[in-house]
Amino acid sequence: EGRPPPPGGAGAPPAAREAEAEVPPQAPHVPRAPRAEGRRRDSDETERPSYPGEAVVFWDLDNKMPAEGVSLGACMYALQSRLAYGGAKVGDVNVYANSRTLEFAYGHTDQGMPFGPVGTGRMPNLPEPPKNCPNCNKPLEGNDAYNRRRSLQQHFERHRKDFTAAKVKAESFPSERASFMLKEQRYMASRQEILMTIGRMQGMSMEESSAEASKKIGQVDGISFQQVVAWNQEVDKAIIDDALSFLKAKQRNPGTICLISDDADFHEMLGKFKTQGWHVFAITAGSIMHDFADSAMWWDVFMSNAASFEKTGTAGDETSRVYFRTPNKQ
Repeated sequence: EGRPPPPGGAGAPPAAREAEAEVPPQAPHVPRAPRAEGRRRDSDETERPSYPGEAVVFWDLDNKMPAEGVSLGACMYALQSRLAYGGAKVGDVNVYANSRTLEFAYGHTDQGMPFGPVGTGRMPNLPEPPKNCPNCNKPLEGNDAYNRRRSLQQHFERHRKDFTAAKVKAESFPSERASFMLKEQRYMASRQEILMTIGRMQGMSMEESSAEASKKIGQVDGISFQQVVAWNQEVDKAIIDDALSFLKAKQRNPGTICLISDDADFHEMLGKFKTQGWHVFAITAGSIMHDFADSAMWWDVFMSNAASFEKTGTAGDETSRVYFRTPNKQ
């Protein structure tokens, strides 16, 4: 009583009722669909992946060892199939591991004899360090065992970097292949001796079984294996150094870089690849790496694919049958 009638009500002027009638009814609220940009494509999605150009792979085996019962050969088959399905030309698959990771490898030698895993017990009597580098024969620096061990490691890392740079250069320039073959022979002949020497000096019982594991991993079709010393972050450093050397040599021909790792230490390196126009593809169990990459596959999905190849017998011949025991089951 005494209050004005509501707008458009029975007591409102005819003009107000007509204006209200012209307002269209509002559609029911529908949540906005998520933006397509930045969405990570996984193998369980229906859209076919796209991996441009040539694909180079860097696999941190210390961080992502295959599941028990899944061979490296099956993993390689799953990896190459995935990259080829996305249109990439599969190039090098660079696998990195330190000496301790090899202690969990097992399989059969070329003569059919089983190997691995070996123990990690301390050696009671550590050997005297060498006085000269087995690769270049230059004298090692330091008057005590610790400093000569450090010097030997520095020599090894320098020779490994030179070897990797020479390999990339030989792939780009055929005239460099002859000199690379000589460097490869010298490097491969001294690599295992240096690693076993450092291992003994660290008190690790790294003997024939680990050497056999290193040899067998390098024999798996498509793998270029790099073994590094068992010191903290050495695999990460080796991957970063080699990847950036590769990027420098291939900067005019961007393609796809595939990283198999959960480690966030590689973000800066991958950012440089992105800046140069490379597509970053990650196989990982870590959400940070998964979200950082341009496209990604979850590690358990990758292992499931590899396990299916293992079961169907399409994982390669006996040289590809290298397996790993999980550390807590050794």
